Order: sequence, then C-alpha cells, then structure tokens
Amino acid sequence: MAKAKVYLKKSDYDSSSNFVEEALNVFKENPFILGERVLLYFDGNFDRKRGIFTYPDERFLKSIIESFLNLNVHLRIGVSVFENLSENLINLIKGYPVEIVSFMAEGFEKFPYKKITVGKERRKSEYLHRRVLSKIYLPQSFNWANSIVSVSKIKLHPFLKFEGVVTGILSLTPSYTRVETFFYGSSLTVFGEALSELISILNEKFKLAFLDGVEIFEEDEIRGNKTYLNTLLASSDLLSLDSVGSVLVGLKPSENQIFNSISLRGLGANRLNEIDIIGDNFVDLIKKVQKPTKRKKSAFNSTKFYIDKNLCTDCEICLEVCPVSAIDLKTHTINNKKSIACFECYLRCPEKAIYFK
Repeated sequence: MAKAKVYLKKSDYDSSSNFVEEALNVFKENPFILGERVLLYFDGNFDRKRGIFTYPDERFLKSIIESFLNLNVHLRIGVSVFENLSENLINLIKGYPVEIVSFMAEGFEKFPYKKITVGKERRKSEYLHRRVLSKIYLPQSFNWANSIVSVSKIKLHPFLKFEGVVTGILSLTPSYTRVETFFYGSSLTVFGEALSELISILNEKFKLAFLDGVEIFEEDEIRGNKTYLNTLLASSDLLSLDSVGSVLVGLKPSENQIFNSISLRGLGANRLNEIDIIGDNFVDLIKKVQKPTKRKKSAFNSTKFYIDKNLCTDCEICLEVCPVSAIDLKTHTINNKKSIACFECYLRCPEKAIYFK
C-alpha cells in the first residue's frame, strides 16, 4: 500500500500563494479538471467581542481561492454559518466570482452508513465497527460537489488536545450531530469512532486538505498566547495531515486516542513511518509550545463547570455558544448533568468568569 503524502513548508502568509501552487503540483496525480464542481470549506470561530478568530488566515484563504479559480473549476465556498465570519473575511469571499453557501441555511441530507471494519492487516480476523452516531447528515453541497477541499487552522484544546482538519469536518454537520459527537467525547476513543463514520463517507470526495500552522495560540485556541510555527501543510489524507501537524507542536500522534480510533478503521495514517513527509525537513520546524494541560480523560463524566458571578457581566456569549442550553445566567449556574463538556463556554467567556473542576 502506498504511503500517504504530506507536503509541508516553512512559510508565512505573504508567500502562501507559492505554497498552494506547489501543493497542487505535489498532488497532481489526482488533478482538478476543467469545470469540476469543487466545494471549498473552512472551519473555525470568531469572537466578536475580543476580536479573536480561529479561522485560517485571510491571506492563506485568498491564495487558495485564487489558485483554484485559475484552475477554471466551478468553485463553491461553504461554511457552517456565513454570518459568523468576520466582516473582512465576508468581504474577501464576496469579492470573488464564486458561489457562497451557509450549510445551516441550505439544509442537510441524510446519508446511509458505510461499512467499516476494525483491525489491522496483520490480524487474522477483522470485526465490524459498531455504530455510534444515530444518523448521518451532510450539507446539500456535498451531493453537488465532485470533490471537496478543506482548510483548517492548527488549534490546541483543553480536552481534545489537537484540532485540525479531522475535527474540522464537524463544520459540515448540523448542530444535532455535533452535540451527539461531543456527547461521546466523554471517551476520546468513541469520539474518534463517531468521526470515523463521517470520514468514511467524506473520503469518497476529499481531494485535498490544507492546514494553517503559521500562527497559533499556545495552550488553547482562544485564551493562549500567540506563537508562530511558520509552517503550512497539505495532504489528500486528513489523518496524516493532522498527525504531522500535531508533531509540529510537540505532541505524539500515536498517543492521540482520536487518531488511533480513525487509524484502526483504515481511514488514514497516524504513524510517521506510514507517512511520506515531503518538502522542508519537518524536524527543523518542530517547536516547543505550551501544551493544553487542562483536560480530563472523561470530561463528560467528571468535569464540572461553574460561573463566578463576581466576574460575569451577563454578556450572554456563553448562552450563544452552548450547544445544549445548559447555562442559566439568572442564577449564574451551569447544569452539569446536561453539559456535554465541549468547553466552548470556558473558551469564549471574555471575562474568564467560567471555570471548571
């Protein structure tokens, strides 16, 4: 079996157009053809009050959009909720002759499960993957597209540890699926099994994925300190891309329970000896950053969240981001039986009024 390829290069945003062109050449064995319907989507969040966004950089997105327009493909750009983007990013996208879709607005279609077997080739027997998600829904644009291209930013998270293109696929799903997936996040292994069910379908159309590792935040994606890896990455294999990206921040992909679940199901590689890393010497690009240490092995079962009413200003940002409406600002309490421990309220609170034990 041929190794998955990951292309990476030391770069900044101003030279990102060169990286995109080189990446398209590296993966030219599966080229984009004239008139091909390409769905380009990216994931992230935008904290309007603090002016912090976790979307890939605008200059990187600009380089990707222009490169694909030069290929004369039929390009459609999709995000979960278009209105949640920053004004600059909205204006950037609207400046190009492309279709723009908001997945939550266009609606979703139900997809049947794909057969997944668990086990490695060296084993004498394999067994079927048990279902995790009750239903699988994907945006209507998935059916429209001949191929899919994703763009994510390297992010660190207090529970998931590493976020990239793999967790970014949740932006293609409705809120119902995200809540259900995070519910199973009490076990990162089962969380990975849920993602595997989505990847088994998405892999049929995934052609290329980009990972923005130029500028990141240490410890967690919102509250951490800004630092620079100065690296851009691309691959046609989602798991391999995230695995190499995690190495760049000093994490071991073989110790990532989510990665292991996906790899065990034959949906990507998470060991460096199974990945053909080309471009710059990735060892020289590894940087010691502050790791996301505030995480629990079983967040759903053991982590409890609280609100410091002396710090809370009732801005209601936590109400907006809580997927299960577990927060009551009248009493400044969080229903921990209802909470799915996604950490969004903790990460987004501008006053740091939310804490956990």
